[in-house]
Amino acid sequence: LSPWWLNVDLAWIYAETTTDDVWFLVFVCTLALHIFPRQVGSAWALSLFLVSFLATGTRLAELTITEADWKLTGVILENYGFGLMMLCFMFVLARYREHGQRLRLEYQILERVAYLDALTGLPNRRRMYELTQHNLEVAEQSQTRFCIALLDLDFFKRINDTFGHLRGDEVLIQVAEILRAELGERYPLGRWGGEEFLVLFPSSSLKEAHAVLERVRQTLEHTAELEGERITVSGGVAAWRVQDTSSALIGRADVALYRAKNTGRNQILSEVQELFERV
Repeated sequence: LSPWWLNVDLAWIYAETTTDDVWFLVFVCTLALHIFPRQVGSAWALSLFLVSFLATGTRLAELTITEADWKLTGVILENYGFGLMMLCFMFVLARYREHGQRLRLEYQILERVAYLDALTGLPNRRRMYELTQHNLEVAEQSQTRFCIALLDLDFFKRINDTFGHLRGDEVLIQVAEILRAELGERYPLGRWGGEEFLVLFPSSSLKEAHAVLERVRQTLEHTAELEGERITVSGGVAAWRVQDTSSALIGRADVALYRAKNTGRNQILSEVQELFERV
C-alpha cells in the first residue's frame, strides 16, 4: 500500500489553506487601513489583495487544468469574495474613523475660536461669563463663598500712543503670562476686554481674594516692563451675595476697580471696606 500522504488530494489541501491565507490577508489589510491615512492605507490594502488574488488565480488555473475540478474553483472564489466583502467593510470603517477625527478637529478649532482670546490664549469674555454663571450657581446651591475681581493695566493708552499698538500687544501677552503663572489653575483667569482681565475665586473670602491679588500686583510691578518702564495694574474685588446675578457681581467689582483707578492706581480695592474688614 502507498503511504497515506500520497493519496491526499493536493488541490483540496490548497483550497483549505487558501481560506487561512484570505483571513490573514484581511488582517494585514486592516492594519494598513488603521496605521496609514485612509488613502494610503486603502491603496496598500487593495494592492495586497489584488496581488494575492492574481497569484492564487495563477496557481488555481494550473490545478484546475490538471485536476479538472471546477468545484475547487468555486470554493476558492467564495473565500476571496468573502474576504473582499470584509475588506470593503474595513474601508467603510476607516472612512468613518477619518470623518470622526476631522469632526473632532473642527470642533476643537471652533471651540478655540469661540472661547479663547486670540492674542493672549486666555479664555475670552464669553467663556469667563459662562464660568462666572456656573460658579454663582454652585455658590447658591452650596452656600459657599465666591469672589470675582477685575484687573486693569494702568496707563495702557499711553503705552499704545507712545510705543505703538504692537508693543501694547506684547505688554498684554507679557502680563497674561505672569498672571497665569501666579494664579495657577485654582483661580480661573480670562481676558475681559481691552486691557482688562477677569479673575474668579471659587470658595474664597473677600480677604483671601484680596491677598492673592495683592501678591500678583506686586509681582507684576517688579516683573513686567516695557523699555525700562514698569507695568502696573489696578484691581477691584467683589464678593458674592445671596441671589446675586453675574452682572451685579461684576458691576460691583467694576466700581471697586474704578475707585482704585481714581485714588492713585497700582492698588487692589474691595467693593466695600466695611465688608472687607468683617470677612
